[in-house]
Amino acid sequence: MAKQLVNPLERHVEKGVLGLAVLLLLGVAAKFLVTSPNQIELGGETVAPNTIDQLLLQTASKTRERIRSARSETEDVTELAGDFAQALDPFAAHRIARKLKRTVSFRPTVPRIDPPEGGFGGAALAEVVSFVKNPPISVFAGRSTYELGEEGERVAAANWVMISAMFHVKAQSAELRSKYGASRTDVLFGRPQLQRRMQGNDGTWPEEWEFVEPYYGGGIRRLPPLPVIQLVEDGNGVSATRTSATLVKQFKRVVSDGLIQVELLRPTLPELLNGDTWAMPILTSRLDVLMQDDFYMYPKQPPAAEPGDRYPDSSNAGRGSTETVTAEEQIVQDLESARLLLAAAVKNDSENDATRAFNKAQEVAKNPSAKDTDKTKARKLMTSADIARQTIRRRNKRRGGQVKDPNAVERDFVREPPTRQQIWVYDAIPGSVQSNRRYQYRLRPVIFNALAGQPEKFRDPLDAAKIFLEGSWSDPIEISIDEDATFFAIGDDRRKQAISLEFFRWFEGDWVRTKTRVKLRVGELMFAEQKTIVRDMDDRNLSATAEVEFTASATVIDVDFSYPYRERKKVGRFGIRFGDSQEGTALVFVDADGRLHERLVKTDKLNPELKQRRAQVYTGK
Repeated sequence: MAKQLVNPLERHVEKGVLGLAVLLLLGVAAKFLVTSPNQIELGGETVAPNTIDQLLLQTASKTRERIRSARSETEDVTELAGDFAQALDPFAAHRIARKLKRTVSFRPTVPRIDPPEGGFGGAALAEVVSFVKNPPISVFAGRSTYELGEEGERVAAANWVMISAMFHVKAQSAELRSKYGASRTDVLFGRPQLQRRMQGNDGTWPEEWEFVEPYYGGGIRRLPPLPVIQLVEDGNGVSATRTSATLVKQFKRVVSDGLIQVELLRPTLPELLNGDTWAMPILTSRLDVLMQDDFYMYPKQPPAAEPGDRYPDSSNAGRGSTETVTAEEQIVQDLESARLLLAAAVKNDSENDATRAFNKAQEVAKNPSAKDTDKTKARKLMTSADIARQTIRRRNKRRGGQVKDPNAVERDFVREPPTRQQIWVYDAIPGSVQSNRRYQYRLRPVIFNALAGQPEKFRDPLDAAKIFLEGSWSDPIEISIDEDATFFAIGDDRRKQAISLEFFRWFEGDWVRTKTRVKLRVGELMFAEQKTIVRDMDDRNLSATAEVEFTASATVIDVDFSYPYRERKKVGRFGIRFGDSQEGTALVFVDADGRLHERLVKTDKLNPELKQRRAQVYTGK
């Protein structure tokens, strides 16, 4: 293979490069390791590394001395500490007397704020809450003679039924607030609705209920007719006519009257002449009912510690009775009265009410019939009343007595509505309630629709046409009505094939009877019309003679003079012995409902109810 010729320069180029690198390295080493270091300028002078530290130290020391010996410029500063101290006493700062006239409340004003969906369109119709379950709905019955106060018949002798329930006002206010807004929480009541049904002869109840017109006094009867709201639709939506809106406002103004509201809730009834007193049930207490009345009758005044009684012709009643207040119930009422007196004393700065609260609680504490728990409550009330009395006395003394400031501004007292309201209605229209029958009643509450006549506020504009809103019906409650006419088979006449009856009837508040025996034969109506002594309706202290109809609403279909029977006698404590077979007279009759009945003369003559009825008969003596 032939050899290639190489240029001498090419042959020694690598050695040349290596030599240059060695020379460069020796130059750097000589500059930075052998010869003197680089120099820099500092403060106009050239300095080397071995003197730079000393020069920096000298420069720093000079700068520190200049700072220490430097003088700052003088500035004017305003002293504010005095103003702060003066602001701590606003009376002195603004030259105001420390004793202010308390003419306004110092409590902060809390604005009413509507929920986003309430009261400004798209509102849903408010629901009416149901009656509370505890205490439960109650029913009472009686038979009385009372003045109607109307033209024509001015005296009524009739059966009556009262139904009472408790309504939760606070819960209803919360419902109105959630649906209609915070400014529409007042609950206005309408006439409660009442229904009933009568038990059939076979003991069953009909499916249909009938509405009953409750009895109300003259004030409620003068209520204006229910306005009819007319809605019109235009390009802007649905609205009520101007006439409809005016009628709704006028109607609401009348219904809102306190006397109307309390008469709708708890109507007062006409003056009683005789018979059973109107029942005023104790669902809570009589005082509680009077406090509920006081809220409507005096809305701009503080609650009365002992409110007036609108029910002089009524009695406290337990469930289904008209008994007087027991000792235990009286103690409960006294404690409640003391509590209300104490609350009134604190709210109104009344030393007199505090003293009365102390005395009322002291009566309970000293009552031997009171329980230990009641006495403990009474002693706590006594202590609180005594503290309140001393506090009020000191406060009035500092004020210089309870002298009314002539410059004080009068303001209306704002009362909180009661948490609950007792509602009752009477089925007391003459001829409505039949004797010797069993009824079921049910009740439902009715309230005013706060957005009536304002379709633009509702999601469904037709809801604005409803003046009143009805709640759900209560559970049925039963009651039996006593008979107002009766008879007894007290004799027979075999020769005339007749049976002798003695009739009794409740007539204008008294039991009266036939003067002579009524003899009836088979096929004759059990009816008689006789003159008898009755009470004078013009002067209840005098007697009169009236033609009275006596009836059993039945027909005689058989008189059996040979009716076999065995006399039953009691033996020992639990034993019974039947005597020998005997014969007597039996009456068989059919009543107006087609039911057969049988009465034995000997049994009727010994019936204790005969003796009781004879003792109840009005004799004029």
